[in-house]
Amino acid sequence: MISHCKDTNDTKLCKCVDEATFKSYTHDEYVALDKKGLEYKEWLKETKEDCLDDGWF
Repeated sequence: MISHCKDTNDTKLCKCVDEATFKSYTHDEYVALDKKGLEYKEWLKETKEDCLDDGWF
């Protein structure tokens, strides 16, 4: 299973980022992504900011 939970103890943030990942990418696309690339890092940063916004919860 692909999950962002290994890097955080914040389960709400983790769940939100996981859901956003599967809405944005297919499994194969996610596996093929350059996780160290600028595009992915920007997407992850924006996704975390969106998830931390009070409106998500």
